[in-house]
Amino acid sequence: MLSDLQKKKLTRVFHVFDIDKNGFVEKSDYQAIIDNLASVRGYAQGSEGYQGLYTKQMMVWEGLASKADKSHSGKVNLDEWIGFHDELMSVEGMYDIMVNGAVDMMFDVLDLNGDGKVSSDEYRAFLKAYRVDVGPWTDTVFRGADRDGDGFMSKDEVFKTVAEFYYSDDPAAPGSGLFGPV
Repeated sequence: MLSDLQKKKLTRVFHVFDIDKNGFVEKSDYQAIIDNLASVRGYAQGSEGYQGLYTKQMMVWEGLASKADKSHSGKVNLDEWIGFHDELMSVEGMYDIMVNGAVDMMFDVLDLNGDGKVSSDEYRAFLKAYRVDVGPWTDTVFRGADRDGDGFMSKDEVFKTVAEFYYSDDPAAPGSGLFGPV
């Protein structure tokens, strides 16, 4: 069962993914995210980079829709979103398959220059692609996620921060603010 903080964080992310702010996460929201991420990466629509990004993001959408869209409406409402994440975190192995797989794919999107690590600027660019207003909180989250203090987030640090987002019940934990203040 999700704690109040976990529900609050998941609600925040729901609203981040609901790009058009119509109260649902749907394929068109993922399309908007793809277009925003492609713009940040400098991928023209139809290019190999765009197609790769499209394929990966649509795999994430299809996974979400197949598990969360209980009404089979082609969209996920907040209750379905919360219910899906409750299941995701309580069914053994489901988190590893769905979240770790998505994070692994997204690391390459975060790592704009391909150096195997994510800088503060790359993290900000990622958030902007999701239309998240960045601010001073961004630096606080980034510093906390940079667990070894080298000025970058490694793939392992990103995995740990995302797991902290999902599982930590500490509002001060860096992962709790991954997509903005809760």
